[in-house]
Amino acid sequence: MKVLSLFGLLSVLLIAFPVSGEVIVVPDNKTIQEVIDSASDGDTIIVRDGVYSVYLNITKSITLRSENGTANCILDANRPDDVIEVHADFVTITGFTIRNGNDDGVDIEPLNGDPSDHVNITGNVFYNLYGGVQIEDSNYTTIMNNNISNVDEGIYVYGSSYYNLIVNNTISESSIYGINIEQETPAKSTSTDFLTMI
Repeated sequence: MKVLSLFGLLSVLLIAFPVSGEVIVVPDNKTIQEVIDSASDGDTIIVRDGVYSVYLNITKSITLRSENGTANCILDANRPDDVIEVHADFVTITGFTIRNGNDDGVDIEPLNGDPSDHVNITGNVFYNLYGGVQIEDSNYTTIMNNNISNVDEGIYVYGSSYYNLIVNNTISESSIYGINIEQETPAKSTSTDFLTMI
């Protein structure tokens, strides 16, 4: 399997994101999903401390982050499905504990046949899920500095998913796979450097 060149890895990390938009703190009188739905590409949505029962569907190029980190901002699945689904390019999700779902913590997948490229999943805790993060038919994803435990599959990549970077994640108590990569074209590979498995 061909490993990404240093230039390729830097391209994944440094590729230009959309122009920065507004910074929006989720108010008490709106749900996280309502704020996502009213946001514009390039906006940053900040979620205050708390435990939230959610299913989130992201279809815009936004940053979704917690106000004070994973210990203080928890997203619980509110139905037997993914906790967060990403159907857009240039999405960043950072600083959450994502837990207690029958499917994936974050599922990155196409919308109407268009891949969801350049997604960044960084600095999250995933716990008690089927899978931590799934990449399906999407490219140039970065999964970095996450802690994933008590799952069936920590991170899994399948379909036409190329040039993804999986780096410095800790995966423990995964009953099937820590990382499962099923690719159609081996020449276009996924890097899995700096992986800690417990």
